[in-house]
Amino acid sequence: KSFLFVSIGLSSGINAEYGVLRYDPSGTRLCSGSLDTHVVVWDIVSQSGLVRLKGHKGPINDCLFLKSASVLVTASKDTYIKLWCLESQHCFETLTNGRDEVRGLVYRPLVQFLFG
Repeated sequence: KSFLFVSIGLSSGINAEYGVLRYDPSGTRLCSGSLDTHVVVWDIVSQSGLVRLKGHKGPINDCLFLKSASVLVTASKDTYIKLWCLESQHCFETLTNGRDEVRGLVYRPLVQFLFG
């Protein structure tokens, strides 16, 4: 378990190893991507899980909140990048990287590109 989760009290009910932990732009939510394919968005203030996203078939390598923070992007060893609407909790776009896993994401808002 991540030291970060233990230190902020989010460790109860968590039995996964994490591939990635990322804060949203405001610092009030945390995205955890696990090796068991699950993505959870946590509320840091209430110390509770807000959203659990399922859809990847491989470990989560990276995640990031877009600037609006209502969209989460996830990257996985399953070769897919998924864009999630956090309000509806559904994937609205799936991109593939072919045969290679997606190891990381970079978002450049000034040029409006997402690199995986």
